[in-house]
Amino acid sequence: MQNCSDYKITIGLPVFNVEPYIKKCIESILSQDLVGIEIIVVDDCGDDNSIKIVEDISNSIKTIIPIRIISHDINKGVGEARNTIIKNARGKYLYFLDPDDYIEEGAMSLLYNYAEESQAEVTYGSISVWKDGVLRPFKIYPDASFLKDDSFALYVYNSIYETIFTSSINILYLTSFIKDNGFTFQNLKLGEDFIFRESFIPKVKRAVLRHEVTYYYYMRPNSLMQYQYRDRIDIKEVEFKLRFCMKLKETCIGLEGKTYYAGKCTLVMKSIIYDICGILKHLHQLTGSVSHNEIKKVLKHPASIRQILCFKRHKLVNIFFYFIGIFPTKVSLSLIRALGKKKGWI
Repeated sequence: MQNCSDYKITIGLPVFNVEPYIKKCIESILSQDLVGIEIIVVDDCGDDNSIKIVEDISNSIKTIIPIRIISHDINKGVGEARNTIIKNARGKYLYFLDPDDYIEEGAMSLLYNYAEESQAEVTYGSISVWKDGVLRPFKIYPDASFLKDDSFALYVYNSIYETIFTSSINILYLTSFIKDNGFTFQNLKLGEDFIFRESFIPKVKRAVLRHEVTYYYYMRPNSLMQYQYRDRIDIKEVEFKLRFCMKLKETCIGLEGKTYYAGKCTLVMKSIIYDICGILKHLHQLTGSVSHNEIKKVLKHPASIRQILCFKRHKLVNIFFYFIGIFPTKVSLSLIRALGKKKGWI
């Protein structure tokens, strides 16, 4: 058995019912030219042949890339599967790959070399997406390095629009950075990627973005929160979404003195308002009613009005968000509906 120092990268796959995709995903890893990769596959108790396909590949192909299969005793969800990967990773770097996607040839060499050159804690490659059978650019980054404390966070929160992808995929993480800071995925049915991202960004001291496409992402229409594709939506999904919003606000705690605090609050509240718009748009499809008290908790701004008045950026929009959180719920929801219709969210 190799020691941690013998592996350059651990690639982790949380596997649950991805039989049509898993073979291509694994083969894209096995075709990498970087020596020193290990694969961790977490069997999250699906009911198809995904794990058998992985076992067959592992048994039939002579490769210097070992495949370890770690089985959960029950289905725990993608967040807990990724936590299992973090716990068992033995590589200097860690890379999450969704098993219904695949990576570019040479992707690991490229990301590894940039990470080593810059001693980066996180190294991002760009992403293309398959949608409706067509491959398109999805998230193409500028070539950029952030090598000072808070410089990466300032970049991420400088705009009210997303500058980096919200998912945890296609990022080469320094494993010690993840483990030493105790970063883990929340036990949520959705949004665990975003919470994970919002937790680690303030801690990043060195980061790299690259324009090269290293990841191919399949956009599937039947994901959990794609409301528009279903006639009925379980009220539990909305409860999960509200819980996610509360967890998202918690990532602002302790950042009050940071220069990017205003930008982070803006991004968090904008995400929450967007999610509330999605709920309001599909109220007639829900299997139950939404608690106004829960919505009220979610809409409370993470900053005080005194802090907001001291913001040098995004002051007016945060004042608006703040008052949405303190108005009577019916008034707040009317304002959100109006904003959502203007933005095309409702």
